[in-house]
Amino acid sequence: MEVTVKRENFFRTLFRGSIPVLLAGVVFFGAILFKDRLEAMNGKKIFSENIPPSKPMLVPTIAVEPEPEMENFGVELEASSEVGDEYFADAAFVGDSLTEGWKIYNVGQHFEVMSMKGLNPRTAQSQPVYLTADGRNLIVSEAVSYLGTRKVYIMLGHNGLNYSEPEVLIEGYAGLVDQIKFTNPDTNIILQSVPPVTADLAARNSSYVKERVAYYNDLIKQLAIEKGIYFLDTYSALAGEDGYLVREYNAGDGMHLSPSGYSAWFSYLKTHTVRGNTLFILDKEGRIVPVRAE
Repeated sequence: MEVTVKRENFFRTLFRGSIPVLLAGVVFFGAILFKDRLEAMNGKKIFSENIPPSKPMLVPTIAVEPEPEMENFGVELEASSEVGDEYFADAAFVGDSLTEGWKIYNVGQHFEVMSMKGLNPRTAQSQPVYLTADGRNLIVSEAVSYLGTRKVYIMLGHNGLNYSEPEVLIEGYAGLVDQIKFTNPDTNIILQSVPPVTADLAARNSSYVKERVAYYNDLIKQLAIEKGIYFLDTYSALAGEDGYLVREYNAGDGMHLSPSGYSAWFSYLKTHTVRGNTLFILDKEGRIVPVRAE
């Protein structure tokens, strides 16, 4: 009898203790069902502030096209079909005593020459090189504007290699190019490599060994590419197989050119031209005249 009473007390106690657990369970599951109904009604998920979602929420973004890189249009002039002298009627040649030779030997006299002995890339920015009919002395960029020049061939720094580093010369070159481009944006600028000297001169003066001249010319080419203008490898037209000036092109001092040197230079220019046609033609009498619009 006593055992039966104890068993009944045990089950009674167990039943009483389980009631709170059952009630808690009902409340818990009821809350879940209520939460799901709210989510269904509101059409959105409810997250606890303390419990992050298991997956990141995707936020739509507007695709932004990357800005295109600036293209560089500088180019080395390659071999092209030969043009006539009229092609140079709207051209000007800028340089030092090497460029002066165009006037001395009367080669290719269909173009303007803006030159001065000892002119270098830096002084060319401020040194007058062209005298107008009314007596004005103009620097290179002003003369290009005055004449309406469409092609400017520049060769500077050859003498400078004897007293200055190539990098310093290039700094001056960059300033001159910027000056011309600013005042004459439609003019084609062609930077020419400086010609070689004779092997004898290079042996006497290490400033002109072919390796140093080649290095300076490489810097000129790099500058042309960076500035978006043209580069012309005049060096290759005047160098022999040994990389030095062809003997017959030597005027006597190992640096300056003979008439045959200028003829070879001019022939090279006529077969390495800027894209596009010249604005001038030869008339029936052999004179250079502007092309007239129809």
